[in-house]
Amino acid sequence: MVKKEEKSKTAPKAAEKKSTAPAEPEITSLNFSTKGHPFRAIVVSDKMKNSAVVVRHFVRKITKFERYEKRTTRLTVHNPESISAKTGDEVIVQSCRPISKTKSHTIISVLSRSE
Repeated sequence: MVKKEEKSKTAPKAAEKKSTAPAEPEITSLNFSTKGHPFRAIVVSDKMKNSAVVVRHFVRKITKFERYEKRTTRLTVHNPESISAKTGDEVIVQSCRPISKTKSHTIISVLSRSE
């Protein structure tokens, strides 16, 4: 009888460990298809309607000097109402069809919200 009680005590602990795993970011459905490789970016401005400006930081190798340089890219992206990312949020961005003259990327999901 003692063994049965010990098993019942250890079983809920195993279930608790599985439930504490971090969940993947939720990707919402969009009205248009996306293409290309998704990348991380930080929202700098969200003052436009259904649009946001994001900054992507990356490192570029200069082979001649055998060094690396830091670079940034500012993109105007579509910010769907279902996601509504705010300034300071870390988001996943992916390219899509041209939505306007400057918008050809969209926010897929929010990784972390700023406070």
